[in-house]
Amino acid sequence: MENLSFTKARQPQKKFEACLASSPGSQGSAGSAGSTGSPVAGVSSTSKGGAKNTRGSAKVPKATTWPSAAHAEVKSSGRTYLAPLFVRTSCPSCRKRYSIDTRDIHSSEPQFECLACLTTFSFVFPTDTPMNAKSQIVRLGRQPLEGRIDPKVTDVKTCPKCSAMNARGSAECRRCGVIFSRLEGLPLDASLGALPSLVKAWHDLMDDYENLTKHLAFVSRCEDLQAIPFALKKYQDLKRAQPHDGLAQEMFHRVLARRFIEQAQNVTKHPFCQRIIHEPNWPRIRKVAPWSVAIVLILLGLTSHTLKNLAGLGVAALFITVGLLLFFRGRIRFSDFW
Repeated sequence: MENLSFTKARQPQKKFEACLASSPGSQGSAGSAGSTGSPVAGVSSTSKGGAKNTRGSAKVPKATTWPSAAHAEVKSSGRTYLAPLFVRTSCPSCRKRYSIDTRDIHSSEPQFECLACLTTFSFVFPTDTPMNAKSQIVRLGRQPLEGRIDPKVTDVKTCPKCSAMNARGSAECRRCGVIFSRLEGLPLDASLGALPSLVKAWHDLMDDYENLTKHLAFVSRCEDLQAIPFALKKYQDLKRAQPHDGLAQEMFHRVLARRFIEQAQNVTKHPFCQRIIHEPNWPRIRKVAPWSVAIVLILLGLTSHTLKNLAGLGVAALFITVGLLLFFRGRIRFSDFW
């Protein structure tokens, strides 16, 4: 996914040539592939009855590829739409995920080689589901290790994210693509204190990681069972292991927001807060509010790299508050400035 270790697949070096059937009654350009006679993408075919070929052989046109522009128009199923920038698919053998640039696709059925199991697979392009294109096996590479590994063997290790078995010296998981070096230093058992049903729900979620509905259902279930800290820890571990995983980032912020709401509700139930809410001291609030807002803006600007401008805004609000306070108390007058 990265997004579950999205990496660019290697495309086998293949040459696609357009062949034009030579016939005495045809003129123009036409394309065929092999013996099937199917036209090659990008080669137009026209015919005029009775036209004579004076040279005895038709000129063979060059096969064109898909447009190099990222948003070229592609026609499929009678509809014209903008081609996506990337096509996401997975190896049908080991399920490793890939994100492929459409500018690297030069045929209607491109073939790629998996980096994990060396299986050659292909998919139909253009596709109606560019975010999850269905792939097919062209040539098998290494057989997957699942089902043939003895858990007692010492030269294998289990992925802490998806529980798949990998060789001891593997740098990344063959199923989910997580990098093991980034998991070093994380808690070995992040599920301590969680209900077994939540642990099972998390493992089921890892089998269908890109399903946003399952992610939301998992978070809602944790909220119902008052186990938001468990969900927060899981997504935090994923975010640390996969910094470029957009889905993990999004779910982490959603769980963090629910955690904040839960803590805010617990604070408002305190007797002191209840008394402040039901019996507000408005004169004191008017005195404290400007100082509080200025201090909060300064702290946000100093602690967040993306909100640095708030620090200056907070300092300005602080100086304005001090100036107005001195003015209303009569310590300074307009005549003091000229």
